[in-house]
Amino acid sequence: MAIWWSFLVVEMVQLVFVQALVRRRHIATLLLLPVFKGSYFCDLYAEKRPPGTCNGYFPPIWGWMLGDPHLKTLDGVSYTFNGLGEYTLVQVDDDFFKLQGRTARAITKNGTMSQATVFVAFAAKQQNSSTVQVKLTDDGTDYDVLVDGELFNKTFLDDQPFTPNGTNVSMSLKQEESTVGSGAKVRFVASFTSKMSISIGVAEKMLDVLFSAPEEFKGRVTGLLGFWDGDPTNDFKLPDGNIKQPTGDNFTDAEYFEFGQQWNISANQSIFWYEEGKSWSDYNDPTFEPLFLDELIDNYEREDPAYLSKVRSNCGDDQECLFDSLATEREEIGLLTRNSSTQIRQQQTDLGNFPPNVTIEGSSLLEVEVGKAVSLKLDATDPNPGDTITYMLADPVLGAHITQGKIIILHIQNILSTETWLQNRSNSDQIEANILFFLNRW
Repeated sequence: MAIWWSFLVVEMVQLVFVQALVRRRHIATLLLLPVFKGSYFCDLYAEKRPPGTCNGYFPPIWGWMLGDPHLKTLDGVSYTFNGLGEYTLVQVDDDFFKLQGRTARAITKNGTMSQATVFVAFAAKQQNSSTVQVKLTDDGTDYDVLVDGELFNKTFLDDQPFTPNGTNVSMSLKQEESTVGSGAKVRFVASFTSKMSISIGVAEKMLDVLFSAPEEFKGRVTGLLGFWDGDPTNDFKLPDGNIKQPTGDNFTDAEYFEFGQQWNISANQSIFWYEEGKSWSDYNDPTFEPLFLDELIDNYEREDPAYLSKVRSNCGDDQECLFDSLATEREEIGLLTRNSSTQIRQQQTDLGNFPPNVTIEGSSLLEVEVGKAVSLKLDATDPNPGDTITYMLADPVLGAHITQGKIIILHIQNILSTETWLQNRSNSDQIEANILFFLNRW
């Protein structure tokens, strides 16, 4: 590449921004591309590699469910549902995409069945894709992945994402720090061609799931994760299209349960694979009645007020933590729910922190001459209120410095090429502008 450059005469340098979001860091690469005489080569380059920006970026929208099922709809409404069976979590345009979940009764610290449930399996399918099913292993410490009913070897995912032939589903494993105790847990991620995805993890003998969808599906999603249209007041849309309303000012736990039961799937609607000798009827019990939080509190006030006081101290005002600690008689389950929920909310907040908009003032063509100084002025605005933008050179560069915060003075030396790095920080975000010069002296 260096030899090829040496036969061309550089007249000007064109400025191009390329932006991307990588691991919570907003990266803006500022390329100074050589414009050759007649600008023919630059035009060809721009045709094949048009500049990309973060304009129009929307953070992915998440809905999730964890613990003794606590759900957060795509419009941000939190509620608890303890049905026992298989349910539609997400349905897009009837049959375009489905995400279904299976629950089982939670086990108390004494090994008895509780009157609460946890998720033990999920299944997802898009039109023209394979069905991906994730189910808790018998010992509750891991999960198995099945593709169209066949056990999938997860070791294929150790190094990189993998798309089995004919499935139209990209699968990967993602390491993530545990929210309770030490070490890391491995989440399974399935991404579909629609850009919808699911992320599933295991902890304390139960599964949790995060569902993500792009904005284009707004107004087309229903199920336990709610009717997604940006309006949280109509989230509880029933399969018949009606919106369930509370009898009072707010929904009661019993009313949430009534809503959830409406999304209980039939045998014909199920996309789950069933083991030999088992069927839909082995996993669904429409007669099951859970204990709601107020009932649990009443029971513990009578039978074990000391434990109730202890978990209230642990959980504070976190009702999900309180419910799980009481329903399972295990403090660690409540703490897991609280910490996991906090972690997910923080991740969603980070994704919602939009990158600053960086523009170059003046012409996008910068005339330069080897050995002489050149001035470059950048203007940046941050769409997130309260975020401040500062510039700095990440590494010392000979002859380069910043004045007045936004003007970069670069002294180009009598060399073939040089690199300088500019770093722009907006709160926890970082923007790095990589300024590359390809110059020849003739």
